[in-house]
Amino acid sequence: MRRGLYALFFGDFQGYSKLDESGLKQFVLQQQATVAAHLSALAPEVRPVVANTWGDGLFFAFADPSVAGGFALDLQTALEHCTVPVKLRVAMHYGPANQYVDPITQKSNLFGEHVSRAARLEPATQAG
Repeated sequence: MRRGLYALFFGDFQGYSKLDESGLKQFVLQQQATVAAHLSALAPEVRPVVANTWGDGLFFAFADPSVAGGFALDLQTALEHCTVPVKLRVAMHYGPANQYVDPITQKSNLFGEHVSRAARLEPATQAG
């Protein structure tokens, strides 16, 4: 385990649970593809140290808070062009966290009080 400071990005798509099968397919083709393209466009040295997703949920941890903030703003702008009727809610926080390899997924992940705090902020934010 390694402790460090991270810019924590939590997001979810409001309206996702109301999508039918056709809408879910379009969500993957539009929203998820847009997120993936924006991550790929980042220079390798500033990409998130942790990236996770589950359905409509997103979690990214960046080493540089200015990169994280710019990524969030650019992503919101790009998602405005998607036609699926969902809007991204984002909460961000900068603080210490513990990086480890998740024994279940075998992928890098973070845990700690500040990760939990950032996760709890996201449901209280307005979409867009």
